[in-house]
Amino acid sequence: MVESAPAELPVSRRCELVGVSRSGLYKARRAATRPDGDAELRAQVEPIVGQWPGYGYRRVTRELARHGVVANHKRVLRVMRAEGWLCRLRCRSVRTTQSDHGLGVCPNRIQDLVVTQLDQLWVADLTYIRLPEGFVYLATVLDAYSRRVLGWKLARYLDARLATAALDQALARRPGARAIHHSDQGVQYASSEYVARLDGAGLVQSMSRRGCPRDNAQAESFFATLKLEEVRLNDYRNFAEAEARLATFIEDVCNGKRMHSALGYRSPVAFEAAERRSKDERSDAASNLPVRKVLALPPANGGYTPASRGPTQTPVPPSIPPTPCLLTGVQSTLLRHQPAPYLPQSHTNSELSHAYGLAGVVLAAGFTRRAPRALARMWAPMQPAS
Repeated sequence: MVESAPAELPVSRRCELVGVSRSGLYKARRAATRPDGDAELRAQVEPIVGQWPGYGYRRVTRELARHGVVANHKRVLRVMRAEGWLCRLRCRSVRTTQSDHGLGVCPNRIQDLVVTQLDQLWVADLTYIRLPEGFVYLATVLDAYSRRVLGWKLARYLDARLATAALDQALARRPGARAIHHSDQGVQYASSEYVARLDGAGLVQSMSRRGCPRDNAQAESFFATLKLEEVRLNDYRNFAEAEARLATFIEDVCNGKRMHSALGYRSPVAFEAAERRSKDERSDAASNLPVRKVLALPPANGGYTPASRGPTQTPVPPSIPPTPCLLTGVQSTLLRHQPAPYLPQSHTNSELSHAYGLAGVVLAAGFTRRAPRALARMWAPMQPAS
């Protein structure tokens, strides 16, 4: 309207007639002529949101970085908020755990546990999925360190067979694992069939406290992601379609592609591969470390072994150890400053003991530039007369 006013009127008068400020008019003009700086970023964010509708702006920013697009997370947040891509689906949860049974339960063994490696802690849980023909139930077993789904099973029944089938798949994928198995106090996990399967595999059973779903937070978080990004976005017509779609989402998407912030924005498969490479590198480095051999010092008598205790027997001179050690340096010093043999056979054991004692004094004081000559002078009085 300001632009359509008579041109002979000043700008301030036209703004006054329309009811806008002059600064606002100039700002609107600049915005109209300024190119849209977010158009390119919007075009790059849109396919990511289409592929991963459950991603927030942080994961979208990381996904852009993986494709070589550098963008500030605040800018990504502004674009997603403007386009309405931040909406999240919420649904009322239904309680499925039946903990009011007379079976035995195990204590919570992971309350203060810090998970530091693979196959240290497995978490298991069950959930339901609504189909037009009724409900189906999903049981899963996850590695708490890598967030990888090790075993899962979809069935129309909700009993110990369902939980045991998921456990058997996890054991087949990780044979010989000795982990802590944590679950809720549901009747499926407290059944004699399931407990016997755990004992036979060498797993230690742990259970959440009654009425505390946060004790099994990782399993609950996985089900929330599954329903938000897969189940609620698709209308499964029958059991076969639901099983096929869930298999693709769990094995290909969750395990192989979906980024986890707790894993450094890597997928569970990539995280486990990096962990195994790091473990192999540490093992190779440990095996290549040089082995230090500690040699014992010669005895105080210089290594002489008298053939007899008679006064007429001649002691056997000692040999220099072939491997360098602390006393070998003293012996090599004596060799450089004295004629061979450096230990004449006329010496007695007491004289040799005295000589090694002098060498020890020099060693205790530390080798200096004058130490070899000083050691030779101390040895000189013990030389036989020529």
